Amino acid sequence: EHEMVVEHPVMGKLWKLNNNSPKLLPEAVKFELSYPEENILPTNATLFINFGDGKRHIWRIPEYHEDWPTGEYEVSHVYDKSGLYDVIVEISNVVSKIQKQFQVDVMRRIEGLSMKATSLAPLDGGHHFDGLALSPNTFGSKSTIGLLPVGSMLNFSIGIENGDVEYYLVRMNDELYSNGTSSIFNITFSEPGSYNIT
Repeated sequence: EHEMVVEHPVMGKLWKLNNNSPKLLPEAVKFELSYPEENILPTNATLFINFGDGKRHIWRIPEYHEDWPTGEYEVSHVYDKSGLYDVIVEISNVVSKIQKQFQVDVMRRIEGLSMKATSLAPLDGGHHFDGLALSPNTFGSKSTIGLLPVGSMLNFSIGIENGDVEYYLVRMNDELYSNGTSSIFNITFSEPGSYNIT
């Protein structure tokens, strides 16, 4: 006597999985699973999600379209900490299995953004030019107007009170000046004119 188990397999190319990463804490990351209505559903299949933070989600996939008419399933997950998480999604039954792996990015909102500018280039035998807004050689975090002679160099320092920074985007007169991970940069003003740094 032989007992045979025959099931409809999990067809990997038919399943679509999307998420709305990156997200800012404490907003939830949403994972959306979809399957075309015109195709046969797998038999006794289970969805397993490992969110990468030690938490998991399991869902038994319906076998008949009348039990799952939309062909869509959504899972929301809130991460406790910011970071880049490796998510593993597996759909399987006893005769087949598919697995997808991807990353989601969650970050803390930036608060208390400020920028300070300090005069670096000494003029007239080593004396710093104070100008109208450089006493004591710094600009504050609010919008400020500074008067400088041509050839002056300023050191800019960007600070935040809270949050996660991936890149600092600095614009000069509405054009991208720098894009990087460093919060400190220098600018030498070699031509006369008005410069707006944001």
